[in-house]
Amino acid sequence: MKNISRQVHCVMIVIFAAAMLHATQSITKSQVGSFWTEDAFLFDTTVMYTQARGNQRWSSAAFDGTNYLVVWHDSRFYPQHDVFCARIDPEGHLLDSAGIHVATITFDNLQYYCNATPAVAYNGTNYLVVYQDRRSSVETDIYGARVTPSGNVLDPDGIPISTAQGYQWHPCVASNGFDFLVVWQDLRTGTPDIYGARVDHNGIVLEPDGIAVSSAPRSQEFPSVASDGTDYFAVWHDARDSTNTQYDIYGARITADGILLDTNSVAIFVDTGQQTEPSIVSDGTDYFIVWEDWRAQVLAIMGARVDSLANVLDPNGISISGMPSMMEWHPSLAFNGTDYLVVWADDRNGIDPDIYGARVNQSGILMDTLNIPISVTNGMKWMPCVTTDDDNFLVAWDDERDFPSGDVYGSRVSATGSVLDPVGLNITTSAVFHVEPGVAYCGENFLAAWADVRSGLYLSDIYGARVDATGMVLDSPGFAICTAQFGQYSPYIAFDGTNYCSIWTHNIGGAWSVKGARISPAGTVLDPAYISVSSAGNAMSPQIASHGNGFFTVWVDYRNSYTSPDIYGARIASAGYVLDPAGFAISNLGGLEYRPAVCFGEVHYLVAWEDTRNGLKDIYCTRIDTSGNILDPGGIAVTNDAELQDNTAMAFSGTNYLLVWQDKRNGDYDIYGARVAQSGAVLDPTGIAISTAPNDQINPSVVFDGVDYIVVWEDRRELPSDIYGATIDTSGAVIDSFVAIAQPGPQSNPKLSHGPGAKTLLTYSGWTEYINAHPANALRIWGKFHPELGITEHDGETQATSLLSFSPNPFTGLATVSFSIGQNAERIGLKIYDIAGRLVKVLYDAMPHAPCAMQISWDGTDQSNRELPSGVYFVHVTSGDDSAVEKVLLVR
Repeated sequence: MKNISRQVHCVMIVIFAAAMLHATQSITKSQVGSFWTEDAFLFDTTVMYTQARGNQRWSSAAFDGTNYLVVWHDSRFYPQHDVFCARIDPEGHLLDSAGIHVATITFDNLQYYCNATPAVAYNGTNYLVVYQDRRSSVETDIYGARVTPSGNVLDPDGIPISTAQGYQWHPCVASNGFDFLVVWQDLRTGTPDIYGARVDHNGIVLEPDGIAVSSAPRSQEFPSVASDGTDYFAVWHDARDSTNTQYDIYGARITADGILLDTNSVAIFVDTGQQTEPSIVSDGTDYFIVWEDWRAQVLAIMGARVDSLANVLDPNGISISGMPSMMEWHPSLAFNGTDYLVVWADDRNGIDPDIYGARVNQSGILMDTLNIPISVTNGMKWMPCVTTDDDNFLVAWDDERDFPSGDVYGSRVSATGSVLDPVGLNITTSAVFHVEPGVAYCGENFLAAWADVRSGLYLSDIYGARVDATGMVLDSPGFAICTAQFGQYSPYIAFDGTNYCSIWTHNIGGAWSVKGARISPAGTVLDPAYISVSSAGNAMSPQIASHGNGFFTVWVDYRNSYTSPDIYGARIASAGYVLDPAGFAISNLGGLEYRPAVCFGEVHYLVAWEDTRNGLKDIYCTRIDTSGNILDPGGIAVTNDAELQDNTAMAFSGTNYLLVWQDKRNGDYDIYGARVAQSGAVLDPTGIAISTAPNDQINPSVVFDGVDYIVVWEDRRELPSDIYGATIDTSGAVIDSFVAIAQPGPQSNPKLSHGPGAKTLLTYSGWTEYINAHPANALRIWGKFHPELGITEHDGETQATSLLSFSPNPFTGLATVSFSIGQNAERIGLKIYDIAGRLVKVLYDAMPHAPCAMQISWDGTDQSNRELPSGVYFVHVTSGDDSAVEKVLLVR
């Protein structure tokens, strides 16, 4: 068995070559030293769909002849902002339950409140989605991406349509059945103008410098564009009239060749009051334009038809809404081959606006004088859009029925004006989000806990799962730790030698408190009704540690002042009762104290927090013994730099503590640290610069692995964020930097826990596109070991002879593993690993009774007898220090 088979060496060469290739890519990206390879695993692989986390808004829609496509702006990965889309069939079935990720964008508050609507059009082959993007500067540009009718994004990095100087925003797009015309609001001259550019069917921008559609004096804003099948007509609201400081509606035609036909623009509606936010559509011959109209001192919806020669057919306008003393705004419209449907936001039913509509025929006659109530459910609804399949219409809008979460809902409206989905269709769903992990080690397994946002809102519950030191997840799906009413957030975990204790922030009808529960090493929740840790005033942001016989938790406490919080703490006995039920003040000397951290050393705890007693936030700490006595009542200043230091984490080496935090002394947030002796002496008063990379580095975590400290953090030097790390020796020297996680999408909130030997488990919340071939597009909790898991050779004395074979290979449902056991064999282990080196099945693990040949069947299932997906697996047999590996292929 010492002479391992040729297959083993081939496997090892493949693994080594793949690792070296990945290493080269990671080092090139990060420009740092050693790293952890990408062998991360999910804690919970269950998939259920619910409302997407965060806000989804500013939708646009088109139809491809088979299905609708709705696009929107999405903040589910906040602070990252994205463009998502989803297909809906004509029967109203959502085809993409997790949405389709089109683009990652950056975004600031100025654009956030400027109706930053992504827009979409279909050219007979593909869609073009256009959006504003701030990837290259503080100014926004116009980008686009083609999406196939099957939902494949052809341009995931985006097509730069306009990157001119100044802001470009509020794009709109139309197609003539072959190419596209994109128009937008452009600030390159200092005042808003209207520019455009054609994009051909291959995604090539034909006017990279743009077409100046209107650069008249004063502002031209909020364009809309349509095509009659050959040429285009763009409209906007315009303040060029020197005698009228209000906006009017203007437009211009652009040919299929990109020639501007109306160089001085066309006045479509110029009147007293103000006319704003036009929308336009073509019936194939003429155009119909609708807008917000202020002439009657209330906002109403008006419209006018314009022929292909730019003659206005309704110079006095067509009144479409105009309920007395009410407000109607954000109009949109579509044409189904017979009639137009105009939709808008409407407050006729009270403070919260609803979505109303009305049909107008090609002669300009209003067909629904009382209007159509499309969505009148609770909550605010606004920014509707509409498209048609030439039979029914699909209306989509921003919906806050589940405030504070904003979603995109939709409803079909028939050609006769019947609302087919009066409750509305939730278009913006995703797999359940898992965020804010905490983790601890009990001596045998790790326990991770997280906030589980399965309601889709901002309310979450606490779930958890155990994983052993080989990477086998012992609880999948995860188990509920607390599902109390309202919500639980930000769990932390400690182990006291007998049980785990998880604590979290608990929301009780808007009041905040600290709750907890003990969990046994077997995964049993011992306090299902939870432990009330804090009992006075609002309390939040707890952390926990243990000295081996009970726990100590600290939190931010508002009992003395809602505007000036303090740091409080309480001890929890191993039996689960609170030894300090009222809590006791750790720091309440004035100023504001936030986000405490706690760690046990040899004889006492060290508590650190953010403290504003000197103005901006500094890091202070104090020692507390196991009886709850505060040894440094005034606090010890760890930092006093002139800029912000906050968000502390700490670990103990057996000699000193290492405190790490995010620090703004260099402008952006960096990661700094300092060692603190058990006597309370600060050994690094100016701080240790752990990472000063560009952009922000935040949310650090630290452990001591028995030799050195390992620090990881959320790193935004490139977007979306990754997890970076560093190794720091006990003298405070940074001896290594590395990329810990650089998977696609954002990774955040890293937490570390030290396990057996030098093994450390990193947990984090990471973007997950698919789970077991099911689309997710959600944040889930991942784990990753250092050193990495994997199949490795062992060199030792021969203990057994293994003639390892696997038949059949490839296999579909059942196969046989054969091997022989020699005279002096030690304990035999026969295990199955996946391609990432994760243990998925233990087939045999025992001492053999005598030399023999063994045959064991495997049916392609994991430890929980669930079918594994198709792919490459490794059959690994060990006896003492000997091992052999067989590579096998499972085909479903």
